Amino acid sequence: EWFSYWLDTGFMFSDQASCVSRRVYLECAPRYPKGSRLMNHVTDFTFNFNSRGYLAYYVPMLATYGRMHPGNSGDRIPGEVHDESEKYLQKVFDFRKKVLDGHEEMTFIDREGKPVSKRRF
Repeated sequence: EWFSYWLDTGFMFSDQASCVSRRVYLECAPRYPKGSRLMNHVTDFTFNFNSRGYLAYYVPMLATYGRMHPGNSGDRIPGEVHDESEKYLQKVFDFRKKVLDGHEEMTFIDREGKPVSKRRF
């Protein structure tokens, strides 16, 4: 259900309450130059995580303290947030076309990368 919803909306799940294994995080989180403050680390992680078929476990409370550090997205230029969001949504749109229009089978995997289910959309 989440995957279909994500394809339709591009909605980014709240990273404040999701738990993923270190291996999955390192696989899905692109490496950026040291000191880079681009917002796309969140959007790129979310796109890679979903497009590769991972599903997250969630903790029952939001960890909002993580959003109160210097340099958080609220402190940055709104244009950067907008530009990175546009790039992310375009990637989701392109992926959605590939999966839906091409009737591509999506394989969902566990944290070890092993297939757990398949579905054609």
